[in-house]
Amino acid sequence: MSIKDKLEKYVIKTCAAQNVSYTNEELQAAYRNATHYLVDMTEVENYNVSEDYFYSPIYHDPKYVKRSFESYKVLYDNNYYSWLYGIGSVAYWAGVLALCSIFHWSKVLFPNFVARCTGPISRAWRATVVIPAALDRNHLGSKYLFGKFDIGLVPTRFESLVILGFYAIELAINVAHIYPISGGNTIRTTRALEIYDLIGIRSGVLAVWIFPLVMLFAGRNNFLISITGINQASFSAYHRWIARAFTILAFIHSWAFMGMEIIYHDVKLAGYAFIALVHFIFGIFCLTGLWLHCWKLRSYHEWEFCAAAIWCFDRFVRIVRCLAFGVPKGNCRIIGEDTIKVILPKPKYWKAFPGAFCYIYFFRPARWWESHPFTIVESDGDEQNIIFYIKVKEGITLYIYNYLMKQPDHSANIRVTVEGPYGRQQPTRKYSKVLLIAGGNGIPGPYTHALDLVSHTLNKQIRLYWTIREWKNLEWFYDELAKLGHYKDKCEVYIYCTRGGDMPNFGSSGCSSEAGSISKTSKEKTIMPMNTQQKISNVEALSYIRFENGRPDLKHILGEEIETAAGSIAVMSCGHPKMCDELRSNVARMTLKSDKRIDYFEENQLW
Repeated sequence: MSIKDKLEKYVIKTCAAQNVSYTNEELQAAYRNATHYLVDMTEVENYNVSEDYFYSPIYHDPKYVKRSFESYKVLYDNNYYSWLYGIGSVAYWAGVLALCSIFHWSKVLFPNFVARCTGPISRAWRATVVIPAALDRNHLGSKYLFGKFDIGLVPTRFESLVILGFYAIELAINVAHIYPISGGNTIRTTRALEIYDLIGIRSGVLAVWIFPLVMLFAGRNNFLISITGINQASFSAYHRWIARAFTILAFIHSWAFMGMEIIYHDVKLAGYAFIALVHFIFGIFCLTGLWLHCWKLRSYHEWEFCAAAIWCFDRFVRIVRCLAFGVPKGNCRIIGEDTIKVILPKPKYWKAFPGAFCYIYFFRPARWWESHPFTIVESDGDEQNIIFYIKVKEGITLYIYNYLMKQPDHSANIRVTVEGPYGRQQPTRKYSKVLLIAGGNGIPGPYTHALDLVSHTLNKQIRLYWTIREWKNLEWFYDELAKLGHYKDKCEVYIYCTRGGDMPNFGSSGCSSEAGSISKTSKEKTIMPMNTQQKISNVEALSYIRFENGRPDLKHILGEEIETAAGSIAVMSCGHPKMCDELRSNVARMTLKSDKRIDYFEENQLW
């Protein structure tokens, strides 16, 4: 039967279910009549698909119709094959059990015949497959991976072959008939969505099919033991390995559909909230489970009390910190393409320190429960406020950014509380030379240490290296750089621009371009809430800085700084993970070669 005949039969059957009867001839006549009145909707002007009604037959591009048909066919075929292969998974175990039953009952019903089976094939089968352990002598004895990690009981060789056969089948049927259609799927409109959907359905259906086997093989009152002659230990081995396969399939199923949700709704940071909630619930479940588990033992409760006390105390202190700070209104302003500046009033008794960070909560209708760590920058000459420079990523930072974009001057006052300060002040004052190396929005941490060092120490060599993408990125940290210029005889500052372009002329810096070029190095639309030209026109404030085009050679810089150091050296970094990893690696190698004390500190805030 052709596809057209099947379609006609389906239409007639569907209409009959609604008490409307058609014959093949009537259906053909209706089709021929409709073709005379077909309307191409692409040629209809001012048609609104969500509001207007249309009563004429609609023309569809045959190529699109074919792709739609193939899209539905792939969808339904995948469902069909998933169920078929699920039955195959169970059938595999039914076959194994049937063969074992035959061998078992042949011994019971035909013992003399079995006794005569002593030929070379029978002996080889039993000697190399049925009797021995999988690889060596260990079967009931525990097997240790690398001599340390107990991996439990090792199946016999026969059991191992059965398990390997099962996993080979599962692997094959998970990928069989999984293919995207050519030309594009009209249901799952991207290749990624199509693959996620096919894999997600397949793995989920297969997991459902083998789940009863997980339960069946685990029971002590397993009627299959009597039928097949397979002992409890073997069924336990099969149970464990089927359960592992089920878990793998369940994870594949979950991640496939989570991938679809990410593509559809971009739920990556909704995942953050979900993970945080699950983490919290699992913490309670873990403590409760341990308590119930050890209840009859009447012991080990000391460790449970300790764990519970630590867990509860941590949550209690976090709440107290937030309550102590209050929920003031903070001024939030976009000051660059991917940076938000938050100026927040603080209580008089609230003190920060170099490198301190806080978790910030923005009280908006959505995502108010999310918090991320950001380094504190204290305002110049203003002891009543603290400043945060927030790099826009995803989740709450992107949510606030989008909100501010809709506000006048890209600025708004938002209720904010902070949990902190956290961290500890690194002992950079104890070193003869301090190298502070930052990248992008990682500048606040090293900057606060630089400001602390120039304010509290004498006769130290302090170097601050900052790498930015474009010269216009100087604008959002201009005030802090200008403040550090008051101590230019104590701290040398080097700024590198990776995308190059005309460098700003700050007088004694030795650069040759015009001062206003900072705001012209990119043709992209940028947000400059403050008057950049007025600020940059004050060239003397940043004249102490040395500007360089390109990416800094950290290995070369580090080598020179160590060679010229008179005593101990502290190296601090904060920025892109790749930069920090490179710096850490170079510090490690040079520490081995140098006779000077070199210590490495990392200020990155991760979540």
